[in-house]
Amino acid sequence: EVRRALSRPEGEVELWRERPFEAVIEGRWVSGVFDRVAILKDGTGRALRATIFDYKTEEIPPEEVPRASERYRAQMGLYRTALAQLLGLEPEAISTKLVFTHPGVVREVS
Repeated sequence: EVRRALSRPEGEVELWRERPFEAVIEGRWVSGVFDRVAILKDGTGRALRATIFDYKTEEIPPEEVPRASERYRAQMGLYRTALAQLLGLEPEAISTKLVFTHPGVVREVS
């Protein structure tokens, strides 16, 4: 599951790894680091959509993944908003995925 999620997507894609960012969101200064971002672009290089992958390395059993995913919902929402600002995309064009490395599970967070 993790290997499939982190494989290079088809098409014109730019990959970011460990990319720091800073943004003002709702009047608050937000700093963070995108673990991995895959940006799908059109033929002119304009971003069409993107996926944020955030790695979670805590050792949790697979049955705890849904609860753990909920804990990171707000963080992923901030990351989506920041990336939307940086790329000039609507937030709806950005998906967010948590990659739980120890159980080897990937979960989308909407």
